[in-house]
Amino acid sequence: MKKILTSLVLASLLMGIALPILAADTSIPTTCIMRRDADTVLGGTGCGDAGATLNIDQQYGDQTGAMCCMFGTLLYVVDLVFIIVMILVVIFILLGAFTIMTASGSDEGLKKGRTYIVFALVGVAVALMAKALPYIVRSVIGY
Repeated sequence: MKKILTSLVLASLLMGIALPILAADTSIPTTCIMRRDADTVLGGTGCGDAGATLNIDQQYGDQTGAMCCMFGTLLYVVDLVFIIVMILVVIFILLGAFTIMTASGSDEGLKKGRTYIVFALVGVAVALMAKALPYIVRSVIGY
C-alpha cells in the first residue's frame, strides 16, 4: 500500500511540474470544439451539442463560449475517468472473488480477497465523486 501511495504522490508531483511546461504554448485559441454537451451542468444555456465549434469570446445564451468549452471538456474528462475507474472496480471485484474462492479456508487468502473488494468499493465512491465534480466546480466559481 505504501508503494502505491508513494507512486501516486510522485506522479502528482511530476504532473505539477510538467503541466505548466506543456501549457506554456504562446498561441491563444479563439475557438474550441465541444466534447460534451455542457447544458446539463450550466442549466440549459444553449452552449451547443457535442461536436459544435464555439468562439470563446461569443455569448451563447447566458454563458460565454469559454465557460461552455471549459465545462464541456471537464464533463468529457470526468466521463473518461469514470469509465476507467469502473473497469478497475470490476477487475478488483473479480480478483477479490477469485482470491476468496481459491483461499481454501486460509485466513490470509480471505483477508486479501476482502481487501480487494474493499478497494473496489472505494473505487466506486471515487467514481461517483468524480461524476459530481463539474457541479462542484460550477458552484465554487459561482455559476
